[in-house]
Amino acid sequence: MSLMTRLLMLSGLLGIVTFFLPFAADISAFRAIQSGDLWRLAVPFLVPFVAVVARMVQMNRGSLSEGARRLVYLWATATILVTLSLYVPPVNAMDPSSPFEWISYVIPLVVLIAGAVVFLRSRRVAALEPTRPFLALHLAYLPNAYICLSSFLLGGNIGAYLALVTTVIYAADVVSSARSAPTQANSSATPAT
Repeated sequence: MSLMTRLLMLSGLLGIVTFFLPFAADISAFRAIQSGDLWRLAVPFLVPFVAVVARMVQMNRGSLSEGARRLVYLWATATILVTLSLYVPPVNAMDPSSPFEWISYVIPLVVLIAGAVVFLRSRRVAALEPTRPFLALHLAYLPNAYICLSSFLLGGNIGAYLALVTTVIYAADVVSSARSAPTQANSSATPAT
């Protein structure tokens, strides 16, 4: 098992723990999912559960079945749609007024767009195919994590700090995929001499 795979498993396990720990004041993602107001912010915190289970299945079987891959992609898509629902009236949970709030409003959208580009580029690289379902999950997790961290990280709650660790490792995986996609695509396009 590579170092990156170990880090991804660790971050997923931390993400699972984060789900139950206080994230803001005495609210955890677990409690927020039960709330009528905050569930949209909490749903993406279920991504590490799916990522860890899928990673364990992949490690035991060697690869994910087509059905499992579809379920992972469906979960990632649903998570992205829940995050995007924060921007749509009448919910419009994000109503920026200060420059900091505008940055927190725009960056998740930029992360989603950049993530879509990385994901689409990874389709051209056969070596990245086994990791694409996990890439989709990480990309679904990151925009919402940024929204939550920009709002709650300074509150001093352990859940926010652990979510930061998960976010950083997931972001590193996305950056790694983004860097390797063009390199591997170019090397496969270069004829052997």
